[in-house]
Amino acid sequence: MVDAVNSLIFNTLISERAVNLPGIGTLYVDRIGATVSGDALIAPRYSVTFSSHASATSIVDVIAREATVDTAVASDIFERWVAKTKSGNTLEISGVGTLKDKTFIVDDELLKSLNATQFSGLKRVQKRGSTKKWIATLSFVIIVLAACAYLYFAGYITKPNISVSFEAEIVTTEIAEPTTTTSEPDIMDVVVEENNIAENIAVIEEKGSDVPIVEHVAGGDWRAAKDIRHRVIVGSYSTQENAERAISDIARRTPELNCSIYTLGSMYAVAIYGSSENGDCVEFMRNYSKHFPQIWIHTPKRYR
Repeated sequence: MVDAVNSLIFNTLISERAVNLPGIGTLYVDRIGATVSGDALIAPRYSVTFSSHASATSIVDVIAREATVDTAVASDIFERWVAKTKSGNTLEISGVGTLKDKTFIVDDELLKSLNATQFSGLKRVQKRGSTKKWIATLSFVIIVLAACAYLYFAGYITKPNISVSFEAEIVTTEIAEPTTTTSEPDIMDVVVEENNIAENIAVIEEKGSDVPIVEHVAGGDWRAAKDIRHRVIVGSYSTQENAERAISDIARRTPELNCSIYTLGSMYAVAIYGSSENGDCVEFMRNYSKHFPQIWIHTPKRYR
């Protein structure tokens, strides 16, 4: 039950950018703009902030919707979750972060998901030379020119009888624009789920058809079955192109898997396995959880 509610909080922050914990406060995704530190540019990034007054979707409503229970039962689930995760003035939300008093420290796992497509590391920027260095260089050039003029007029340097023509060459230096890697999907396209069968809390609700869009078929794979009711999902994306990029990465890392893209509401979900039996999907998910930390099982509402 605790893990399921933690997952619901995680998913709601990803999909809605905010979630309210009744009687505690609101967690919301906050964008931190690019900043300059010394001669380095720190890229924009996302984090999670706590507010005592900001409004957002209540986690109780999310539990009621996803678990298909009434508000009273959902409130009871939430209160039991609080009792198990809160100690004194500290609230531990595994995979999300720690709230102590009114200070929230976001978990690295959530930060990684939020900033999956952000620029990584620090970007170097060209720094203008200091005024002192410029003055020193100019002074040196003036001294050299003055010395040469003195030697010339004093007769130590004779003017050569050679006519030399010079062509000025203009060199244009282009500063390459930083390129953004597109191999990873947009962070707001990612929806992660952890199933808790004992509590029967599903972490995603079907909002549209689940018709296959693209299938990379290899002979004798699971997609040939006609009665697929459960699918093992490794990610859902806002565009079909992002989903296809994810499949290309999966094919490179785990070529033995057969992938399928199908619509899930307004999203494009990538499935790596499907079966008429939920137990088969659970066993498959356990075998590949080390390859896909955000793996989960989707069952359309009509089959639950």
